[in-house]
Amino acid sequence: MDPDRPQQGATDTDDGPALPPVVEYLIAAFLMIVGVAFALGGALILFVVDQKLIADVVAEESFDPSGMTQAQLVELGSSSVTWLAIGLLVAGGLLAVVAIAYAVVRYRKRTKAPQGTNEYDSAGFAGDRDGQTDEAQQLDQFWTIALLGGIVSAVASFVPFSQVLGGGVAGYLESDQSGRVITVGALAGFLPLVPMIGIGAFALFGVAQGALAIGKGELAVSVSLAGLFAMLLGTALSTGLGAIGGYAGDWIADDQGV
Repeated sequence: MDPDRPQQGATDTDDGPALPPVVEYLIAAFLMIVGVAFALGGALILFVVDQKLIADVVAEESFDPSGMTQAQLVELGSSSVTWLAIGLLVAGGLLAVVAIAYAVVRYRKRTKAPQGTNEYDSAGFAGDRDGQTDEAQQLDQFWTIALLGGIVSAVASFVPFSQVLGGGVAGYLESDQSGRVITVGALAGFLPLVPMIGIGAFALFGVAQGALAIGKGELAVSVSLAGLFAMLLGTALSTGLGAIGGYAGDWIADDQGV
């Protein structure tokens, strides 16, 4: 099978099992749980960590301030921690919104199908009797599979190269649908990074702002460039590993005749 080439007649076969509706609710629940955890973590940091606590840590620990006074270190730490907390709150809130929106949209699309039709029968699609074309329904399934693969990548993040595993799951499931296995695998590797990139961007902004506030412009530039490079490298690596996993998952599905 040629990766990323839609299979002819993919919606007319009975080979590929479709994802049951409960999977969509589990995806929404996972996104909500992670979003609430991020938001609670951000709120906890804002309420617990203050300048006095940071000053105590700076005074007790042995730091190499590179010419910075304790007051400058406290200012830098305070700005960094504050913006990290804000990033967690924003990411958590957005994940919760996405979880609710995803659950509502999927529920409405299922309930709109006329009685006797099922969006998830045979290969996973009910034709265009519910007002959607096969292509639109394939796209719905594609994003659900990408999200599921992304969750697998995130949950298995303690395993080296977990993006290959998440991409493999996504590629295996997508193999009999649209055939866009490399794309869905790449998304499975990339999607878990989205909230982390957002949180990291807020934290980097906090470091840069704190550095500028204490007159360390060179520190702000160097940290910003290093952070940006790390984000780009991490994105490329995760996306590439997910794409490899998607190809491998498709190969396994094809070998098993799924």
